[in-house]
Amino acid sequence: MQGNLLTPLSIVLAFIGVIEATLAYRVTDLQNTPQMIFVWFMVLFPTLVLGGFFYVQITNPVSWYPPSELDKASIDRLQLLGKTLPQLVSVEVLDPTAPSGSRTVGQEASLNDEALMAFEKGRYEDAIKLFKSSIEIKEGKKNVPISDIAATKLNLGTTLSSLGRYDEALKIFNEALKVYREIGDKYSTSIVYNNLGSVYKNIGEYEKAIKHYNQALEINKQILGSDHPDTAANLNNLATVYANRGDYDKAEKLFSESLMIYQKIYGSNHPQTATALNNLASIYAQRGDLEKAIKYYEESLLLNQKVLGNDHPRTATALSNLASVYQQRGEYSKALEFYQQALTIMEKSMGVDNPSTLSIKTLIDKLNDR
Repeated sequence: MQGNLLTPLSIVLAFIGVIEATLAYRVTDLQNTPQMIFVWFMVLFPTLVLGGFFYVQITNPVSWYPPSELDKASIDRLQLLGKTLPQLVSVEVLDPTAPSGSRTVGQEASLNDEALMAFEKGRYEDAIKLFKSSIEIKEGKKNVPISDIAATKLNLGTTLSSLGRYDEALKIFNEALKVYREIGDKYSTSIVYNNLGSVYKNIGEYEKAIKHYNQALEINKQILGSDHPDTAANLNNLATVYANRGDYDKAEKLFSESLMIYQKIYGSNHPQTATALNNLASIYAQRGDLEKAIKYYEESLLLNQKVLGNDHPRTATALSNLASVYQQRGEYSKALEFYQQALTIMEKSMGVDNPSTLSIKTLIDKLNDR
C-alpha cells in the first residue's frame, strides 16, 4: 500500500480541529455556568468522536484504509480479524455398516446459519441446497469477502462428504483450500486439510488421508494447542485410518487421547464425547472384547439420544453399531431390532438411496434370510 494523508484518522482529526478552533474564541464571551458548560462540551466532544471512530475501526478493520489502497486479498486478510462464518470440521464415526467403515459428521459449536442448522439436524440434502444457494448469492454480489465464500464452500464440501458424494466434495474443498492459502488463513487451511483427509480415508486412499490429517494436526497444535476440539478431531480422524488398516493399538491410543480432550472441554454430555465413545467401542468389537464394546456403544447411544434426539443420523449409527455386536454374539433377534430402528432413522434423515441406508437394509435382509 502507498502512503496517503487522507486516511480516516487524519480526516477525523482535521474535522475536530476545525470545530474546536471555530468555537474556541467564543469562550471568552461567556461567564460562569454557561462558560463551564461550553468548556466541558469542548473537552467531551473530541473524546466522543474519537471513541466512536475507534469503535468502528475495531469492529470493521477494512475501514482503516481508503478503498483505493485495498485489493481483494488485503480486504480478506483484514476481514479475518472480525467475525467469520462458522466452519464445519469433519469428524469420522466408525460404523461397520457403512461401505467405507465410517461416516463423516460435522463439529461446530455455534451454528447460527440456516444451512448449518439443517446439517446439525441431519437434513443433509436441505443443507446442500441452502449452501449452494448461499454461494450463488455471495458470488453475485460485490464486496463479499472471498473468505466468506470459501467458508460456505467448505461447509458444502463437508455436507457432500457426509452423503458419500466424495468427488464433488474433493472439488469444493480444493477450491476453498486455494483461497485460504492465498489469504494466509492457517486455521481454515487446517480445517480443509482435515476434511480432505476424511474424503481420502473414505475412498480408501489411506496414505493421502494420513498425510492430510497430520498436516491439520500440526497446524492446530501450533496455533490452538493440544487441548482444543479441532485437535481432538484430528486425533480421532487419524485413529479411524489406523483402525481401518487393522492397527488397533495405535487407533485405541489416538481415540483415547481424543476422548480425554473432549471430556475435558465439553464434559460428558456432548455429541463429540459420544463419537469418541463410539469409536473406542468399535476398536473393542474388532478385538473381540464384545462386553466392553456393548458398554461403550450403549453409553454413546444414550448420549446421542439425549443430546441430538432419537431421529438423528448419529443415533442411527450408534444403534447399528450396537446391533452389529449382538449379531457377533449370535443374538440375532436383538440385532434385528436395533438394525430396524437404525434403518428407520437413516431413511428419514439420509434418504433411502444413501449408501449407509442401503448397507443397513442389506444387513437386515441377510438376517431375515437366515
